Amino acid sequence: MASLLTHDDLLYLSPSLRGEVVGFSFEDEIPEGDSIKAVAAGGTSVTAVNQDGVVKNDIVSEVAITGTRVDAKIKNLVNGQDYLVTYKARTEQSDEEFDKFLVVRCRSRGLYL
Repeated sequence: MASLLTHDDLLYLSPSLRGEVVGFSFEDEIPEGDSIKAVAAGGTSVTAVNQDGVVKNDIVSEVAITGTRVDAKIKNLVNGQDYLVTYKARTEQSDEEFDKFLVVRCRSRGLYL
């Protein structure tokens, strides 16, 4: 598991949020002529783990692939908790896997969407 200290992006969200679509572009990682594999077992995925290392399946939903971008809806956050969201993009032809990491901090005060 990647550390909460090593990430590609940091996002503050409100616990009252009903769902925020957040994603990453893998344009620079995907080889020319290749594409991202569909969301399925062994394919592309987005997962969330809380600060205690517990997988939180209810945090991530509606994973979508658009070209070289992977998006997911983030919701059901608990105030004061930090989450590590891992975006895994697996390619069709070369079967390579590329990971990007988002730290989500849920706070009822401060800067957030």
